[in-house]
Amino acid sequence: MIKPIIILVAAIFIHPVHISMSSVTRMAEDDGYEVVVRLYSDDLALDLWRLYQPDENFFADHRFHGPDLWYERYVNDNFKLIINGDTAIGKLREVEILELETVIRMMVDPDAEVTSLAVDNRIMTGLYPDQVNLFIFKDAENEKAFRFTPDNFSEMLLDLKGES
Repeated sequence: MIKPIIILVAAIFIHPVHISMSSVTRMAEDDGYEVVVRLYSDDLALDLWRLYQPDENFFADHRFHGPDLWYERYVNDNFKLIINGDTAIGKLREVEILELETVIRMMVDPDAEVTSLAVDNRIMTGLYPDQVNLFIFKDAENEKAFRFTPDNFSEMLLDLKGES
């Protein structure tokens, strides 16, 4: 119980900015989408603790050092790629823990031709009321940037049906 409190206090003093960066890039037509999420490691550790209460032994140096399944679960729960109206499940490819940030790379493989694509980005929005999630979407025809907040967390990226 003491470790999460220490992480929270440290997070407040280490950096006063609450921001994440993420992107979705369409790979070759049959290869799906690459999802990359970059977060401050201390914020990620705190949000993992808030949401899932993993074993305290996974926390050290203001970071989470647990099994990769926790990272995959976190992204799938808080960053939803919605393809043709259905939430896609990403598969973890890599976790890179750097000095101050954690980079999580995942792949999403659509089951059918993509006619609509939306994103719901709630990364750390339940933790910080001033959270900002910067986001870039890229495919062969588009490159779009969005800014998500606790009050504005979803966006239609692609709609080939012409519904929106």
